[in-house]
Amino acid sequence: MPVGIEFKASLYAKANLGFDASADLMAGFRQDAEMGVSGSYTRGAIPAIRWKRWFDLPPAETVPFTYVLNGQGRASLSFVPQMDVRVYGAAGVYVNADPRLELSGSAAMADGVLTEAEWKLGAYADVNAGLSIVGIDGGTLPGLPPFRLFTREWSDHFVNDPEPDPMPIITRQPFHLMAKIGDTVQFSVDATAPTDLSFQWYHNGQLLPGETNRIIQLQNIRLGHHGSYHVRVMTAGLSVDSLNANLSFVPDGYTGPTSGGMVPIPGGVNSGTDPDFGQYSLLVSGFHMDRFPVTKALWDEVRVWAVEHGYSDLPPGGGKGPNHPVVNITWYDAVKWCNARSEMEGRTPAYYTSSSHSSPTVYRTGSVDIEDEWVLPDVGYRLPTDTEWEYAARGGLIGKRFPWGDTIQHSRANYYSSDQFAYDTSATREYQPAYSQGLYPYTAAVGSLATNGFGLYHMAGNVSEWVYDRQTNVQWVARLGRGASWGDFANWARVGVRLQDVPSESSMYWGFRTVLSSPAAEPILDESMALIPGGTNSGTDPDFGSYSLTVTEFQMDRYPVSKALWDEVRVWATQHGYTDLGAGVGKAPDHPVVNISWYDAVKWCNARSEMEGAMPAYYTSSSLSPATIYRTGSVDVEENWVRLDAGYRLPSNTEWEYAARGGLTGRRFPWGNSIQHAVANYYSDDSFSYDTSSTREYHPEYSNGGYPYTAPVSALATNRFGLYHMVGNVSEWLFDWSLDYVGVLRSGRGASWGDFANWARVGVRLRSEPAEANLYWGFRTVKSVPEM
Repeated sequence: MPVGIEFKASLYAKANLGFDASADLMAGFRQDAEMGVSGSYTRGAIPAIRWKRWFDLPPAETVPFTYVLNGQGRASLSFVPQMDVRVYGAAGVYVNADPRLELSGSAAMADGVLTEAEWKLGAYADVNAGLSIVGIDGGTLPGLPPFRLFTREWSDHFVNDPEPDPMPIITRQPFHLMAKIGDTVQFSVDATAPTDLSFQWYHNGQLLPGETNRIIQLQNIRLGHHGSYHVRVMTAGLSVDSLNANLSFVPDGYTGPTSGGMVPIPGGVNSGTDPDFGQYSLLVSGFHMDRFPVTKALWDEVRVWAVEHGYSDLPPGGGKGPNHPVVNITWYDAVKWCNARSEMEGRTPAYYTSSSHSSPTVYRTGSVDIEDEWVLPDVGYRLPTDTEWEYAARGGLIGKRFPWGDTIQHSRANYYSSDQFAYDTSATREYQPAYSQGLYPYTAAVGSLATNGFGLYHMAGNVSEWVYDRQTNVQWVARLGRGASWGDFANWARVGVRLQDVPSESSMYWGFRTVLSSPAAEPILDESMALIPGGTNSGTDPDFGSYSLTVTEFQMDRYPVSKALWDEVRVWATQHGYTDLGAGVGKAPDHPVVNISWYDAVKWCNARSEMEGAMPAYYTSSSLSPATIYRTGSVDVEENWVRLDAGYRLPSNTEWEYAARGGLTGRRFPWGNSIQHAVANYYSDDSFSYDTSSTREYHPEYSNGGYPYTAPVSALATNRFGLYHMVGNVSEWLFDWSLDYVGVLRSGRGASWGDFANWARVGVRLRSEPAEANLYWGFRTVKSVPEM
């Protein structure tokens, strides 16, 4: 039975004070010293206060004449009351409470300047309880493990973190230009830096003497002005290069594009059984092929250069319009034009008049029956081989009659339709009704109709195309061709059909396209995107600790997708099977599109890819077949349903953060450790020490009219990768699931126009339901770089 109760209470207080210092003196020596003092007080103890002091003075060290003071101080104070309640008897219980209050802090300074300080105040209460029995060792009796009854902490951390060296920042890059011979054009750049800026322009990588202004003007331009221009921006011994801007030429009266670029054709084997031609096997190495047949505009652009550089007999060719295929071109003409295009762009020509491959034997004029050993296949532009053409035309499909399947219609190809072939199932007959107007040829503008699986247009119909190979089973000299023309029946449009003609023949039915072998091909980059170099960015974020980001080279939109671009793609998409893309919202055409769900963004990426002739990235199953391209509905796309090497897609979490950091290591924002309205569109507030903006709340320049308070996509400054608005303006959808809610929420990054500065830090991860759409969220896209 219990016989008594005992209650004890005491107060323990402890203080610590320490200071470390070093002095680098003008006298030419350095003296380090460490000293400290601490004291503790316990009521009832003898003595009640105990002191501890220390002082350490190591030998002096000779140093250059300097004077620098460095110091670090530490202090802590603890109040620890003790309360002990025990119930005495043969058997009893005890309860021990340990509440305490602790205050600690530290500060550091360098050269008399405070560099870092922090403090922490904590209130805690721990409880121990157990059973006691007279005569039995308490260590053998059951007891509750200690548990925390109460915890509360308050703290703050100040870092006076100087910004890195004041690199110049390019706020507006030079733009690509297209002009006519004799025009006057100018390239310009905008940049900022804390000190005065200087400039130096380059043409095709070569310094341009005297061109040291922000603007370079080229008067009465000639063919020698063709090529790329960039500027080096310099300040205080630091420099940054702008992106390349290209100057290209167009003929009089032309207003459209001169070339659709090239697409990578992956190497491999396509073997199967053609329904009409039996077994086949096609083996190729990777190469690049023109997305379209060569246009009249591109033919003319190269020919203008060629006739001034030794190509004396290239004909003008024919064409329905600048953006229609060039026709009336012989095999000899096509081969010489390939050489001219190579030389104009600074590439080594592919075709020669002897096996010596010397400069005097570059094939530029006349009618020469090129032998195989006279060709350098891995350098400049050339005609595809017979095998390369068929492999590319099949577009990854096996054993099909046409580039898309086993039937043909006017909705897919420009040819002469007839009911005499069962596989010609077109609803309209004879010439393609959309293109049979005016005079011959009845060609279609390049880029119309659909692509095959590799993103190539018009691999059946429009014009027959010269290939390099000889025809071997005829008595006369003949060269091969592939693909039916606008005037051919469906049977000639089958991918297994070989055409033939004498190399000196030209007609309004024949054109051509070119290829580049991958080892000699340059990456085909989108002009609206920035090239993000591959590598690793590792460091310590001031708020989120250590991180390591590793990526391979990729391309990223310089800006969030604008309302104008969204609308352009959406118009095309609604006519090509995308039934439910949202209209989106935008303050103006050049502002970011918002009110877009994750599902909308992913489907739009596919539509943009298809519109530009690229393979879509997103599918509704792991088969990645054309039938499963994601075009409609709300599908939670899995990782193995994505072609990362195809067209446009959303960035991954790692890609986005790597790009946002812009090559800087361990910084809070894309440019450093503080944020202001001068560099970002966000909601400024004095709650955060790193928000040093001179203006507060919404950005004063963009908070007008109704919501959203977005800025134009190219406003404010870029980071060092040339990317605008990686924080602020709109939050951006990413592909990844949120780490905390896999299968439920999708990730996002970057604060919006309405978010505080703490959300704009590059280490912050956002998340939302993929069906959510609001005025704060938009997106930008990425593409892989074609492998060379």
